[in-house]
Amino acid sequence: MVFVYHLQAHPRYLATTTAILGALEKGHATAVASVISLLEILVHPYRSGHADLARRYRSLLCAVPGLRFLPLDEEIADVAARVRAEQGLGAADAAVVATAVRMGATLLVTNDRRLKRKRLPVRLLVLQDVV
Repeated sequence: MVFVYHLQAHPRYLATTTAILGALEKGHATAVASVISLLEILVHPYRSGHADLARRYRSLLCAVPGLRFLPLDEEIADVAARVRAEQGLGAADAAVVATAVRMGATLLVTNDRRLKRKRLPVRLLVLQDVV
């Protein structure tokens, strides 16, 4: 959601998303995201008949310095399956968590408060908690 909020200039979260993406652009931080996240971001523009907007979102996101979208591979799938089985997450959420775990992320930024109730193998930062 960090990316969606930023692309849509969400008034509640824009300052926070700007700070996060600014840290990436300045080289103060690096980030990994599952290609599943990119898939989820592009659904709404395509569903709304705005393929041009989906292409623009993809171009913008793939050009963010310090951000890599990672494909789902066998190791990530294995971690995702374990997290999904143990915590009851959906496949997409499990893949996102597993990507963070596999890449050794120190923090998973989300706005899904339901994830806080789970025992995940990565520390969470929920945007609602910091704005």
